[in-house]
Amino acid sequence: MASALLVLFLVFTQPALIVLLLLYVFYLLVSLTRIVFFQNEFKVLPAFYKLNFFYLFMMLFLIADRLIQVALV
Repeated sequence: MASALLVLFLVFTQPALIVLLLLYVFYLLVSLTRIVFFQNEFKVLPAFYKLNFFYLFMMLFLIADRLIQVALV
């Protein structure tokens, strides 16, 4: 998560994309914390899916950020 936040703040240039990814990061932290601390049994598959969706969103937003940056020039 820490490396993802570094990429988020150092690579992205569009504020809207940064806000969207930050919202997903906070959702991810809250949901994974709830899963770990408040469930009797830790199910790995839902956590794995949420993390994979996060990295998928990051890759798509990196592409979108670059396309927006090129279109504005």
